[in-house]
Amino acid sequence: MSTAPLDLYFRGSRYYIQGSLVIPTALRAAEAVDGSISRDANIAQVDFRTIIDCHCVTSWDTTGEHDIGDIAKSLATIVLRSNGEPVVKLGVYRDLDRTSAPPRIDDTQKVIAPFKANDDGTAETEFFCRSDEGRLDAFLRGVVEFNKNYYEQRYPGCGNIIFAGLFDSTMRTSDDFYPTNGILLFRQLSVRKQGNRFLCVSETKLTGRGSTCQANVIFTLDELD
Repeated sequence: MSTAPLDLYFRGSRYYIQGSLVIPTALRAAEAVDGSISRDANIAQVDFRTIIDCHCVTSWDTTGEHDIGDIAKSLATIVLRSNGEPVVKLGVYRDLDRTSAPPRIDDTQKVIAPFKANDDGTAETEFFCRSDEGRLDAFLRGVVEFNKNYYEQRYPGCGNIIFAGLFDSTMRTSDDFYPTNGILLFRQLSVRKQGNRFLCVSETKLTGRGSTCQANVIFTLDELD
């Protein structure tokens, strides 16, 4: 079992650490410690079990024989797949040695253009990666911004719009996999309501530079009184 600390921070006035920041930070921390983790693996699935608002560590096992620690205690998990290699599962856990709050930085510019949510459950927008940001980081941020803005438009009576994970993803860990600009496409796959909470799944694609990457993206949102 290997462990590495994560350099996480709050962005802008948010009370939580963005999931789009947690994923690439955990991947880079693990790669820096363990050379056996592929730098071009498929990010197959991500699950967030709760809002993250604290310092964290990531733990993993590359043998494929054991699960990562006690999953019930993890704040998030990231599943990596690589041809011919065991599945690698990274767990994100509260760092019990760092009890102070993570630092806060200024908010950054959006990586998507304004758009209109269509009545048929689709939308599209331009995506652009800033020169000072990694392409994987920008893509994840674009996907989350796109989905969140879509739900804000389609469900104006809802709040607490939270990125909960993704699955069936063709995403890769390598920055070279992603174009610096392109078109993001949104297609609503399902919306389920339980009590005052919606569970929404979309297919979100990025097309550009002759390639396409996609993920089924999960969001939750609460119907406000």
